[in-house]
Amino acid sequence: MNKNKFLNEFSELSPTLERFKTKVETLVQDLLENENIQYHVIESRTKTLSSFKSKLETKGEKYDNPLEEIIDLVGLRVILYYLEDVSKVRDLIEKEFKVIPEHSSDKIKNLKPNEFGYLSVHSVIKLDTKRAKLTEWKKYKNISAEIQIRTVLQHSWASISHILLYKKEADIPNVLKRKLNRLSGLLELADEQFQELKIEQELTLKKISESITNSEFEIDINSNSIKKFIENTKIESLIEHQLDLYKRFGHNYENEADDISQIITLTNTLGFKTINDLNECIENSVEFINQFFMNFYSEDEDDSTLGSIAHFLAVVLAGINIRDENKLEMDFWSVPYWREIKNTVNRIEKNVS
Repeated sequence: MNKNKFLNEFSELSPTLERFKTKVETLVQDLLENENIQYHVIESRTKTLSSFKSKLETKGEKYDNPLEEIIDLVGLRVILYYLEDVSKVRDLIEKEFKVIPEHSSDKIKNLKPNEFGYLSVHSVIKLDTKRAKLTEWKKYKNISAEIQIRTVLQHSWASISHILLYKKEADIPNVLKRKLNRLSGLLELADEQFQELKIEQELTLKKISESITNSEFEIDINSNSIKKFIENTKIESLIEHQLDLYKRFGHNYENEADDISQIITLTNTLGFKTINDLNECIENSVEFINQFFMNFYSEDEDDSTLGSIAHFLAVVLAGINIRDENKLEMDFWSVPYWREIKNTVNRIEKNVS
């Protein structure tokens, strides 16, 4: 085999491999987002010239054409949060690409109960016939890529065992084998527990949503119940109406965790125990809320105030808190922002008097 010839060809091919890597990574990312599959990170790389050269030197006699036969010139790793999503992504990859079965493996299916190792799916893919005909893809029709699919914990196990240089059970000294097998089992158990927690959270959210939809508000205040309260009651339309009415506010529906946390802090300060306490406060404060947004920042303010519906609910609760002379901790907004909320309450009280 003429190694120099293949090294030169690899160097010429490298820019194309880089573009293919980027396109496949973007496609996989879009596929996961379209299916609402949360992922921790998608990693990608192309084989370096030195790595390709090393492979030719150690295993070159195996190949007639290494540029076609080495299957991991392009590699992707999809790292997920939950076990159930590993099989979902595997099925998605099989649907969207042509998977080469002789080079692919599913250790989730194939690892024996008493075997050591991490559970991971490796799929070697090429473009399917339909995509390979598209103008923007056809130059990559003969290139393969390896896609690894695993959870965060599976990735932790793979990374640590790689550092320890133990790729197979036979590589492990007997004195360490039992401990490593125990650690492997603990990580698998933790993965299963995270999966169960996810299912329990979904059931909890469903129950909370059903309760709030049925106006059953005697439920504890927490991040889940606050989120569902905003989404499933008139509070969202009430706040949105006030924001639109005075045209000085930019708002969206992405209720961030920080916004929800601020609401919980403020409801605790107000002494609320249940969602019913919060709901009654809002129902009894509709006129105050209207007055608050009428006075919050002057009309000639250059910059509009931006935030989610949850953020503006928190701002209103801060105003109610000040109105009722409760103590407030200034730890999640700037001093000028707090000052403007206080000034707004003072303007309302002055107008009333």
